[in-house]
Amino acid sequence: MARYARRDLTPDLDDFSFEAAVARLHALDKRHAIIPTDAKAKIDTVIDALRDAARDLGLVRLTDIVEHRVKIIAATSGLPSKHHHEYLPEAKAEPLHLHRNVLLAITLASLCGRDGDIRKVTDLFPSYKRRTRQTKRPHTDDEMLMLRLFALHQSTGDKNNRRASAVFAMCDAGVAPVETTQVYIEDLVLPEGGNNTEALVEAPGIHGLTGRVLALDKFATTLMCRYVDAADRAGNGVRLTYRPRDAYAKETAQSSVDGIMKRMREAVGLSTRQETSASSVWKWRAAHTHRTLGTRAALEVSGIGSSIELYDTIHLDTTTRATATHTKKPDTFDLDD
Repeated sequence: MARYARRDLTPDLDDFSFEAAVARLHALDKRHAIIPTDAKAKIDTVIDALRDAARDLGLVRLTDIVEHRVKIIAATSGLPSKHHHEYLPEAKAEPLHLHRNVLLAITLASLCGRDGDIRKVTDLFPSYKRRTRQTKRPHTDDEMLMLRLFALHQSTGDKNNRRASAVFAMCDAGVAPVETTQVYIEDLVLPEGGNNTEALVEAPGIHGLTGRVLALDKFATTLMCRYVDAADRAGNGVRLTYRPRDAYAKETAQSSVDGIMKRMREAVGLSTRQETSASSVWKWRAAHTHRTLGTRAALEVSGIGSSIELYDTIHLDTTTRATATHTKKPDTFDLDD
């Protein structure tokens, strides 16, 4: 595996030291806002730990750090490598996944937008067993960072890759996966000619969700603009990203978007064994908004109808939800079935 890494990755990764790759990550964040704001301090702490571990091993070049990734992850997570592929209690699984994911994110940042098969790098990183005991949970901040970097790289690829990145961007903004198949060209507003028009997308509000207009942040705006630039030109009344050959069918549409999101999770080594799902990006947006702006804002972004439904969807801690007053039995918003 190490020989494979050195032979195939040297042309790409030898251009970067660890510090240069970290600088590249921060530059991408400054330009596209890819690191969740409230996670920056935590991510920086992990980067410091990875830096110290690499220094202790005498490693400077990113290609050497990737080659010794298992040792570095073991040192920073505090878990010997012989236990990495076991089923672990959450207290031990959390730092293992966190340090692995941030190291991969740094590596992805160095390759983002460059020619070549980025999967040659992501496939080298170990994929572990479950991080939590939850099912169909929201993504964590470090998982979102990896996925955003992968989507950003896809957004400079061919039309199909750009379409996949646009679907991800809509989910990141708060559109549920199944809703993306019902977003039409006229539902998207993007800046034109360098003006400061706010980028917007209208979520249709289906399957029990409320229709809403969502603002796109810098990251989502970049991906949507890149997709529209490469997409087939078509007038109003045409779906933005889902173009079925035959008449629209819910099951076929759901399968299409599920496949897009599953391939992205697999690409960065995230479990697809029911712990996360196609809805995990949308659920992350709801959870992040709840954490930073409160319940009302999270309901508006996600389209979910009540606080108890929201808390069930984002897997909010039961001691937190007990402080709220609920008058309605929760519906199910696992929109992956």
